[in-house]
Amino acid sequence: MKKLFSAVLFLVACSNVAAQGLKYEFGLGYGWAYGGLIGGQFAFVNDYHRIRTSLGAFGHSVGYDYKPFKNVSVGLSYGSFVYFSAYEDYRGIRLSYLPTGDFRKGVEIAIEAGTADYSTVWDDVVGAFFGIDEDDEDFQSLDEKNKPVVNLSIGYSF
Repeated sequence: MKKLFSAVLFLVACSNVAAQGLKYEFGLGYGWAYGGLIGGQFAFVNDYHRIRTSLGAFGHSVGYDYKPFKNVSVGLSYGSFVYFSAYEDYRGIRLSYLPTGDFRKGVEIAIEAGTADYSTVWDDVVGAFFGIDEDDEDFQSLDEKNKPVVNLSIGYSF
């Protein structure tokens, strides 16, 4: 359901953006903005706004960025991914540095802070592999919800 909500939100945003005649860009990178570990990002952009979606090796993400200063943007991210740390749904704010001052080309470095909902993915996969029962007290679940997280994203836009 959350993935469907993300897709619908992005499509609504894209239809509004397309009506404004914005351009698009494609990027590759690491971090939340690129769908987790590594992935690609597609975005509609102008000089001050960017609406982005990404698909990575272990997840997906949608977000919005606003550039109040030449080399700095602030934004929001939402997405989900699953890999070794076992958290999946996250939402957060981001602060980006754009050395070229442009969303459409060059390197972008971002710090993202927010919350992530952890799941039992780690327990299910690793526990099943090693024959450990989820109720085993020596193997506690990672079900702690809404943990604060910080992420570094680095990418390049073409």
